[in-house]
Amino acid sequence: MKKKANNGDQIEECKFTIQILGKPQVLLNDNPLKVERRKARAIVYYVAAHRHPVSREELLALLWPEQELHAAQHTLSVILHDIRKRLCGLLIADKNLLTLTPGVEVDVRLFEERLLSPVKDLNLINETLKMHHGCFLDGFSLPDSLEYCNWMDAERERYDRMMIRGLFVAAELYEKQRSYHLALELLKQALALDSLQEDIHRYCMRLQYLIGDRPGAVRQYQKLCKLLDEEIGVPPMPQTKALYDAIITDTSPDLLVKETASFLQTHTKRPKSPSNSNPPDPMPFAGRHDELKRLQELTKKKNIGLILIEGKPGIGKTRMAEEFIRQSDALIMRGISREMERILPYQPIIEAFRELISRPDWAILDEIIQSGLTPIWREEIERLIPEMKRTFSTDKTVDITEDKHFLWEAINQFLLVLSRYRPVLFVLDDLHWADNSTLGLLSYLVRQTRDEQIIFIGITRPFNRKSGLAKLVQALAREMETIRILLHPLVFDDVTFLAQHYSQNHTVALAECLMRISEGNPYFLKEVVQYMLEHNILSTNGSLNCDALANNKILPITVRNFIQVRLERFSETARRVLDTAAVIGREFDFAVLAKAVSLAEDAVLDGLGELCSQGMIQTTGGNRYSFDHSLTREVAYCEIEPSRRQSLHRRIAEALECTRGDQPESAEGMIAWHFGESNMPERAAPYALRAGYYSLRFAAWNEAIAFYEQAFKYLGDPDRISVLHNIGIMLTADIQGTKAAEIYRKAAALAKSQGKAAYTEFFLGVASYIETPDFSEILWGMTPIIPGEALPEATKHLKKAEALIADSNLDELEPNIKLVLGLAEARQGNLLQAVAYCKEGIAKALESENADYMLRIILVIKMNLSALLQIIGDPTAKEMALTALSTAQEKGIFYLQPQLLSVLGKIALAESDYESAEQYLNQGLALAERMSLLYVVSDITDCLGRLALRRGQKELAVSKFLKALNSADKLGMRHQAIQIRMRLVPLIPPSEAKTRIAEVLDLADERIPRLLEQIEQLEIEIGAN
Repeated sequence: MKKKANNGDQIEECKFTIQILGKPQVLLNDNPLKVERRKARAIVYYVAAHRHPVSREELLALLWPEQELHAAQHTLSVILHDIRKRLCGLLIADKNLLTLTPGVEVDVRLFEERLLSPVKDLNLINETLKMHHGCFLDGFSLPDSLEYCNWMDAERERYDRMMIRGLFVAAELYEKQRSYHLALELLKQALALDSLQEDIHRYCMRLQYLIGDRPGAVRQYQKLCKLLDEEIGVPPMPQTKALYDAIITDTSPDLLVKETASFLQTHTKRPKSPSNSNPPDPMPFAGRHDELKRLQELTKKKNIGLILIEGKPGIGKTRMAEEFIRQSDALIMRGISREMERILPYQPIIEAFRELISRPDWAILDEIIQSGLTPIWREEIERLIPEMKRTFSTDKTVDITEDKHFLWEAINQFLLVLSRYRPVLFVLDDLHWADNSTLGLLSYLVRQTRDEQIIFIGITRPFNRKSGLAKLVQALAREMETIRILLHPLVFDDVTFLAQHYSQNHTVALAECLMRISEGNPYFLKEVVQYMLEHNILSTNGSLNCDALANNKILPITVRNFIQVRLERFSETARRVLDTAAVIGREFDFAVLAKAVSLAEDAVLDGLGELCSQGMIQTTGGNRYSFDHSLTREVAYCEIEPSRRQSLHRRIAEALECTRGDQPESAEGMIAWHFGESNMPERAAPYALRAGYYSLRFAAWNEAIAFYEQAFKYLGDPDRISVLHNIGIMLTADIQGTKAAEIYRKAAALAKSQGKAAYTEFFLGVASYIETPDFSEILWGMTPIIPGEALPEATKHLKKAEALIADSNLDELEPNIKLVLGLAEARQGNLLQAVAYCKEGIAKALESENADYMLRIILVIKMNLSALLQIIGDPTAKEMALTALSTAQEKGIFYLQPQLLSVLGKIALAESDYESAEQYLNQGLALAERMSLLYVVSDITDCLGRLALRRGQKELAVSKFLKALNSADKLGMRHQAIQIRMRLVPLIPPSEAKTRIAEVLDLADERIPRLLEQIEQLEIEIGAN
């Protein structure tokens, strides 16, 4: 590279070199250059590691994934300007792409090019190996960018594997020169990079034998045995034992000589598909004619809710659904819940979307979605499924929210767009293992789409009546037709049909045997047939060994017995692969499996091939595999000795650390879970913390709380306070005041131990308030009919926190304190003082520099303030509610909208604008019911009763009041329940009215003069009637 001098006469030679194997540095003419900004260095290293140009959008997603697009673009432009200024001539950057200037030398590029070359030049390989000064980007980190760190981890693993491959090639060349000591030295370097590679140990043993160091070979074997036992709880492979026996007995010279060739061949080939992986022919579909006919009829009907296909494990639920799908013309979306993934939010939904975008006709569907789906909905879906991003060039139109209802509505709108093109069939398999967030979303979608061309089918085992799925089914059944199709075992005619497929000449005898053993369970049937074929009881040409068949002792008696017998037939390699796969889960990735099982890639592929040929494992596309049935995995998993299972969980967690690929965020939860199962909670903690944050981003509260609790014990104190605060917020939002109060008190104790007085008082004040029984009603802006008792403890702590904030520069706490103080005053009936506090809270929030953080608290305060202003008849209430509603709609903050619409409905009702009141209230009710905001549903239903009464529709009013009352009583809404009863009294027969008055007095639990006056007046009216 040449650079002109300032006078233009002389030309200076400039040579840039970038070293990123080992401690990274940028050199100009062999002199190190200093780059101050850490992210500037990160960009240089990232571009250097890629031979192809890197897009700006790729860097934005990698380094600033959570930042607003404009802000991130500005930051990137500033950093690139700094790079061009300090490293003039290193980068070429156009409007979208970045690459290195031609001629810049990068060590990793040369390293990779040479080691992957088929040329076997020992001097060149040794020179290349010396370039490996340490791990990739050794010592460099970017703590605030998880995506970049994940990329570094994956690259480190890749270059380490490349180094091992290079060491093998060099060892082979040294061995050909009979330089056994040098070859052995290189192999020991390879073991330092991955100590559990059994093939490497075996190679070392053979070389030690060849140099006459038989004791060294024995020690190598003993070291391997200890490592395998401690790390993954398995003995050495049969070929390793055979080599050891040959060494100690000085026999089998062919084994000692030929081992190297096969070993090196294994480690220098690229991964290929499993050999001999053709599975056995699938069993034909049989029976289920009535069930299929019913499914076809149901999908043509309107207003159908959820269709559940239920049955015991192996009864053929999934197989029947597949047959129905095969016959359907609908657009299929399908996801599977997995036992080990139930800790992760929305995984079956994410899988369904990923399967959709892998369809051959996705380009056509994408065009339909682009034209029919509003950008804000697509952007929200892309947040959950980043692979759906079509372009990075459009500005984000909506802020990232933690409002699950916004995500739910985005998915609803997506399905509606698709259904206008073609009916949609959404199938969720193994629904009994679904996470709570998926069940909540499913409930929402079923309610929203019951009149559309969208059918939801759930496949499930029998479920506990207290489970989340049972609650979902019960809730849906109250509103719409929910169909449950229970599958029974196949009947004898169905089994005969299957027997005829396998044996034309012995159909009846085979059918009787299959029916007797399997009792009509299709999975059991499949296992019995496979067992018969493997044991030559049944041949592929249809002949049947009737003598063997007559001896019942040759057949296992349960499906688990069948699986266990089949497991015993696999080779040692296949069994190690199977065991590791069983611990990973029902579906697994080859890269994770190969890393965790500690075998050469070809050995893993051979093991997979053996398993696939027997039908235990199936390929699912790309480098992914799955068990043929969840029962197979369950039995294989249970067969693993507990201590070995622990070791495998750890190995898998470590493998996932290195191979997170394109889905790093969802991998965090699985890494945390596997480390937890390996009894290493301290290693699980950082991953659990990040998984909790990921879950919180999508308002998956149950999953987020579980992860936070897993991480809590092993976090530093500042993180622990933040975690407790987040848990408290989630529990409060979920109307779990008692639990939230416990968490806030725990946070207060921790804050006190750290000398954080303002936080201590704030947490104690919040805890004292939210543990009161009616806090939720007041929080949702409902009228306090009975002034509650004063809350001196809450007020005392909050006032202290308020005073401390002035000296602590903790502006973010002050609006929260004002809100809670306002709610406490509202609870006591001091509405004017409550209004004053709310106004102060809004003013403080608007002063904050962190506008995005304060937006939500401002809207929550405005919701409560508009409700208070409406109660006291302040004319500014309407403008306040309209402004808040507009902002909530613009920003996609759904959960506040129903109550704001309720306030507007009440205002319109007070103004006798019945048409506007009805419009606001019905709109708010529809939203509240969608989102299961039961407090708001009860409040709005009560308002609709008052509207009906104003219009003279007495019967409708009573119906609405009774419905609202039923809900209020169930939810423990004391204020609401009292007001509705008093509204009912003049509208119902005197005998019933007296009962309602008695109930009011019981609920009030005290004699409030204003309330007693109202009751006395009602009793007079009853007597007059």
